[in-house]
Order: sequence, then C-alpha cells, then structure tokens
Amino acid sequence: MSSSLRQGIILPWRSQLYFSAVITKHLLTTDEIRYLQ
Repeated sequence: MSSSLRQGIILPWRSQLYFSAVITKHLLTTDEIRYLQ
C-alpha cells in the first residue's frame, strides 16, 4: 500500500471540509438549474 493511497483514504479534516463544501455547492447549483428549467 503506497503512502499516497493511504493519504487518499485518510483525508485531513480540512480536505474533508473542502470536499463537503464542493458537494453542497454542486447540489445547490443542480437544484437551482432544475428550478429554473
């Protein structure tokens, strides 16, 4: 198991926070597009 793979599995909390923020923004944008259409 390479170190990069292990780092990818065990994400730092800052990366998880950024990842969840990106997903939330993506979901909100998808809802807005669906609402506008």
